[in-house]
Amino acid sequence: MAKSKSRNSSPDPSHHTGGTWQRDRRNVYFLATGLETLFSVASNAENMLVAVNELPDVDEAVEKLRTLHSAGKAVLLDSGVFNLMATTARSLGVSFQQVRELALDKVPGGPELFTRYCEVVRRCEPFLWGYIELDWGPTASKRSIRRELERRGLRPMPVVHPGSDSWSYFDEVCRDYDRFCCGNIVNTNREIRRHILATVCQRRARFPGRWIHGLGLTISELCVAFPFDSFDSSSWLSTVRWSGYIERACLRTLGHLPKDFQYTLGNRMEWCLGHNMGAYGSAVNERNWQNIVAITGAGHAWTR
Repeated sequence: MAKSKSRNSSPDPSHHTGGTWQRDRRNVYFLATGLETLFSVASNAENMLVAVNELPDVDEAVEKLRTLHSAGKAVLLDSGVFNLMATTARSLGVSFQQVRELALDKVPGGPELFTRYCEVVRRCEPFLWGYIELDWGPTASKRSIRRELERRGLRPMPVVHPGSDSWSYFDEVCRDYDRFCCGNIVNTNREIRRHILATVCQRRARFPGRWIHGLGLTISELCVAFPFDSFDSSSWLSTVRWSGYIERACLRTLGHLPKDFQYTLGNRMEWCLGHNMGAYGSAVNERNWQNIVAITGAGHAWTR
């Protein structure tokens, strides 16, 4: 007699995303910035995100990503779509929403980004933790571009935008893929963000084991209540930006350290020190997140 599935079981995904990721290593925070900066903080960072537009020389990128992979670093590749959208919106004098309605192959630089993305992924896939799809346009456009990438043998992580995609599309991606991303959450206020995160976790509970990555989200106390598996952001660079180093404890922001902790404009040595300070602080924050989840079993209510 065939065994019946438990109430917590879910169908195996029909699509397995590419990369070297390990399912049992969860609660991961990726530092997002350019490859050169990531290289300079490699001693204080384990997980990194770099976008295709930040890799002007593919040969150099292959060697640097190979080096990081050999050192045990996890590198997530972003498609560079956001950068192209921003560039196009500025050049055309239109909004992001208007740009999203354009076809990727009709946008200046769109075909080139598609070709470059495919080249980078093909050459660098052995050294990548994963790679995010070219999530350009509305739902139908994202589906079409992903199918073309898959037809070419690539296995990208899909992106769902809860603010513009339907929840049925979220269910579709959650059912069919072992990993996917949620984007466009970072610009929402706290109340809306909490609502989106709660809804994502409620709907994801029907598919235990699926991995969700939050694009552009920094670790905070919300990560305990709503168990995404990984996040990325560039907020760790605040040490060399306008605000200065942000100190945290128990995933909550305590405030900024004195201005003396900021770098001196034009002093590259202090700039590198600021980068490493931010990377080390992020690593501590990530470990705190992992420890809190391990000790409290946070998030289990969504997957019971």
